[in-house]
Amino acid sequence: MIQLILIRHSVAQEREEFFKKTKMDDAFRPLTLKGCRRLEKMTGLMKRRWVKNFDLVITSPYTRARQSAEIISQVYSELKIKECAELVPQSPPQAFVKWIKSQNFKGSTFAVVGHEPNLSLLATYLLAGNEYAFLEFKKAGLMCLEVDTLKSLGPSSAQLQWLMSPKLVLRERK
Repeated sequence: MIQLILIRHSVAQEREEFFKKTKMDDAFRPLTLKGCRRLEKMTGLMKRRWVKNFDLVITSPYTRARQSAEIISQVYSELKIKECAELVPQSPPQAFVKWIKSQNFKGSTFAVVGHEPNLSLLATYLLAGNEYAFLEFKKAGLMCLEVDTLKSLGPSSAQLQWLMSPKLVLRERK
């Protein structure tokens, strides 16, 4: 069995504020300090309770996702990170499925770091075979899907093992 752990990037700078200050594209928007800390907590908890090791971290090339992937890599002892353009927010789920099937990755547990609505659409496609999301990922949210093999990945090919929202598992002081 293969586990795909879908992970939404953590809290990033506000879009409008970032653009106003930098005039840069949304793709370059970084995580906030709060976002880094939240993801470190979620990843540490995930490592202690649910996922002992990853074989690879696959990430969107957007800055906030890449930074999230780097945090995950550090918590899991400097894992290799592979960027995947098919994980950007506008990409259809079929594009990621086609890409990952073409990669010949070895291993059984993969972190997949991305954005909304892409991750919800991907999860819905893999679980139910449709292209309309029926769930939503919170920032730093985690979901474990199991599939038989990466080659068998496709519509309705996955089973949901667990879904974690940061507010459900982290006790943050306001």
